[in-house]
Amino acid sequence: MDEKDKDSMRQAVILAALMHDIGKFAQRAGEKLNEQEKNLAEICCPKDTNGYPTHLHAVLSGSFIEKMCKWGLAENIAYYHHYPKNYHQKILQLSDWLSCGERRDRAEGESTIDEIKKEPLISIFSQIKIDEKENKDYYCPVLSLSQDIDRLKPVSKKEEAISQNSDEQNSFEFQWKSFLNEAYLMKKDNPEFTILYSRLSFLLEKYTLFIPSSAYRDKPEISLYHHLKSTAAIATCIYDLHLKESEIDSMLNGIRNDYKGDEVSKERFLLVGGDISGIQDFIYSVTSSNALKGLRGRSFYLQLLSETVARYILDRFCLTQSNLLSCGGGHFSLLLPKTDDSDRILLELNSEVNEMMFRAHKGTLAIVLSSVGMSCKDFGREKYGSVLDKLGKKQLYEKRRKFKTLIIKNQKTQVFDPYEVGGEKKACEICGEELSEENRDKCSLCESFEELSAEIRRAKYIEIHKIEKTGRILEGIRRYSDIFEVLGYNYRFVSEYSGYPVSLVLNSVKFLSEDNLFAGFRMESFYSPEGTLEDIANSSDGIKKWGALRMDVDNLSTIFKEGLGGNTSISRINMLSYLLSFFFSVQIKKIAEEEGNRDKICVVYSGGDDLFILGSWSYLPYVAVSINDSFRDFVSQHPRITLSGGIYLAPDKKFPVYQAARESGEELKKAKKGIKNKITFFETPLLWEELKELSKIKDKIVGLIKPEKDDALDTKMPRALLTMLYSSWKDKLLIEQKKISMSRIWRLLYGLRRLVNRYLKDDESRMKLAQELRDDFIVNLELKQNLDIAVRWADYLTREEK
Repeated sequence: MDEKDKDSMRQAVILAALMHDIGKFAQRAGEKLNEQEKNLAEICCPKDTNGYPTHLHAVLSGSFIEKMCKWGLAENIAYYHHYPKNYHQKILQLSDWLSCGERRDRAEGESTIDEIKKEPLISIFSQIKIDEKENKDYYCPVLSLSQDIDRLKPVSKKEEAISQNSDEQNSFEFQWKSFLNEAYLMKKDNPEFTILYSRLSFLLEKYTLFIPSSAYRDKPEISLYHHLKSTAAIATCIYDLHLKESEIDSMLNGIRNDYKGDEVSKERFLLVGGDISGIQDFIYSVTSSNALKGLRGRSFYLQLLSETVARYILDRFCLTQSNLLSCGGGHFSLLLPKTDDSDRILLELNSEVNEMMFRAHKGTLAIVLSSVGMSCKDFGREKYGSVLDKLGKKQLYEKRRKFKTLIIKNQKTQVFDPYEVGGEKKACEICGEELSEENRDKCSLCESFEELSAEIRRAKYIEIHKIEKTGRILEGIRRYSDIFEVLGYNYRFVSEYSGYPVSLVLNSVKFLSEDNLFAGFRMESFYSPEGTLEDIANSSDGIKKWGALRMDVDNLSTIFKEGLGGNTSISRINMLSYLLSFFFSVQIKKIAEEEGNRDKICVVYSGGDDLFILGSWSYLPYVAVSINDSFRDFVSQHPRITLSGGIYLAPDKKFPVYQAARESGEELKKAKKGIKNKITFFETPLLWEELKELSKIKDKIVGLIKPEKDDALDTKMPRALLTMLYSSWKDKLLIEQKKISMSRIWRLLYGLRRLVNRYLKDDESRMKLAQELRDDFIVNLELKQNLDIAVRWADYLTREEK
């Protein structure tokens, strides 16, 4: 077989792996085998004890490939993946089993096809079990991917998730027809393999993310998309190992025998983890109050950086996007084949990338690469989680020696010597670096981040150009784009589609149409108003301040390590990681763009499992609550999957962003002490429901001091009401400190009565309002818990400031 034929066969194996179970989607939509396919099933499917063919979805999968995306012998490999006759078909069978974490040759019981049509995907969040506490099952609606997370949130009843009416959007039939309509367009322009594969991958992401992979004997818990993607990643690795057919047979037999045997214990794969070290310092350590313009650019640059480094590694190993298991929050993970050269190549790549990073960022940022070997046994349901844990520990260790490759290459002077001239040199007003040109206020790199921020705000599409690697690593790096060009990539952010084939649609899943055929789509959280931090502060109600909000998922490592118990297959873990990242990428942008929030908040960063937002102080509490409420719905109301947050109010409009970032981080830490699932506001950790209750009390106080026209008050109450409440709160603290012995709550009751009598003329209205205030402020003759927060909140909202 010549090189061209080898490439074609390799591509056929990869494509067959990606599409090998698409027939399951067709079955759920009611697709039946025609006569030709029935005859084919007699040949390529296993038989049950009665001699009838089983696993008929394999025939439907092969037929789909033959009609829609024929490539070499791909359909033949898919037809036989449950009854393999040759080397390449066995590769697919082995990959299929490893993706699931178990053997998949058991009879499916095809007679239950009508039953599986009624089975929606169980939310991965429902499957999380921590402290022996289970969550009830929630179900994913049978819908295609969209930006509207509210449509996609899991529901408690199967009949709400899936419709048996084929005309309804949440039916398998409707989604299958929509999938086919777009699939017909894929080969319209006769694309090369990489473009076809990209379109298929994104089409599967769009339509099969919430389709169950299996529902015969197992609960429908694994997304078809994640099963197909991980199967393709594994199949590519196995193909590139160039194993003998006897070795593949031994691995299959070993899995059949509960992972016993030498072949299933040999390390054949590498799980690679990549981390950007120094993110906090890079994003937040900007010295200028005018840094808002470039902050979003810096954040997006980091996202592009992690993706580009991952892409660079995949290119070196000639792997597809399926082998990028996860990417978000400055982290990525890859699955690679473990060959004799793998470790050496990774070390070389690590050295190349970090030499470039050091020249560009003077040690502020670094890429930390780590890897652990994996055997077939490690893909088992009870093993994969421990592999991830091992990789995480290795990552922590490597972070402590992130520039070791430069030192090994005898570049100690580059790492340890000073890199600035020193003396009286003008510094960049954004990052504080020495400027090479005296007539500038900003360095060229910071200016380029501002340009990137403006570009992504206007862009509708992103073009990914593969170029020859540049020599700028020696010439000096001046712009963010130089860094990507060193690695052989160039990104262009455009508002008009140029026809360039490797283009992604931004924040829309509509990437295939009669008019335009894109390579895929990309969801992003970027949202930044046109103005400055001062403009954001001036948009506040009451006092003119801006603030910082930081939030992240509680107990994330525990969720991944323990939450799935003995079911930590690669597909499950990747699905969990994907959905968390999807929430932070999509929902935060949606909330930021809502009418009341627009131009009042700036999403500096949101991805992976955390976020950082700058915004009007008066809107941040509502934004935080909205995010938390949406997250609770998205994770099936699971009691152990929660968010915590911290809000910090900048003392003045020109307060440095890096200090606000640091302080909001400290507020987040306060919220995580003891019982988590809290938000710190006005330096006080509060349960989310407490914040909502205090918001109601705050509204009551504000309504008294600044009443609307249709309120019952004859005139507004004076701000003395705030003083009265503050004074009573101080009394409460004195009692707790045992500085006074008796509550003086009667003074507050007396003062409230006098205010009500003064500002209301009607006796009935006076009595009603007096009782309402008593209920709002007092319980069991004591001030309500954290009443001071509501008072301060109302105080800030009612202050007049020009």
